[in-house]
Amino acid sequence: MTGALVLALTLGALAAGCGDSNGGNGSSTGPADAFVGTWYYNQVQSVLQCPGADPANQLPEPNKTFAHGASAALVDLSPSPLLPGVFCDFGFDVDSTGAVATARGGQTCALTTLDSLSIDTTTDGTSLWTFTLNSSTTAEEVVQATAHFQIAGQVESCYWKLAAHLTRVSKD
Repeated sequence: MTGALVLALTLGALAAGCGDSNGGNGSSTGPADAFVGTWYYNQVQSVLQCPGADPANQLPEPNKTFAHGASAALVDLSPSPLLPGVFCDFGFDVDSTGAVATARGGQTCALTTLDSLSIDTTTDGTSLWTFTLNSSTTAEEVVQATAHFQIAGQVESCYWKLAAHLTRVSKD
């Protein structure tokens, strides 16, 4: 009986020790942890500019939420600033310094069945959407993207630019 009890306790201890390096809660530890959680937009400049139209302020929801991603270090779980109720779930990678998360280039989000949003990139393919930590509780976000709207049977490309300062609300 003592041998069976020792075996059971040993297996129980091993099972309790299994899991990932973040206490077994399913998320991994690493540079992405510094971004995960909810952030509040303190100051925002967000403009959508369509050809032949006046620039329109296009403010995001008050909070931005990052979580650990399944195929990228981070995923942005925030609603789209361009169309409430739409979630793009863009993937972000964290640089080697652990201070900058950059949206993966080439991502596109369907805003409606006809309209979409794509992240702009430089000529070398670097994404123009970054989220930079200034401290453990403050950050800056800069976005440059193109919204493609179907208007009267024609696709119209509008440019969206956002620059914001954020404060951490929670670390999920």
